[in-house]
Amino acid sequence: MAEVITKTSFMRSLKIQIRVLNALILREIITRYGRSNIGFLWLFVEPMSLTLLISLMWFFF
Repeated sequence: MAEVITKTSFMRSLKIQIRVLNALILREIITRYGRSNIGFLWLFVEPMSLTLLISLMWFFF
């Protein structure tokens, strides 16, 4: 059996890699935070609130 090797363009390969990375990131987020929107929201709210708290401490103390 002869293997058929097809050449893919760089842009097509890049699009495939981006889709794979997006799928892996989405799987990790769903695994960690579940399907609830509040869990996904917490992913962004918690680091921003910590940054704001530290900034306020530096400003006032």
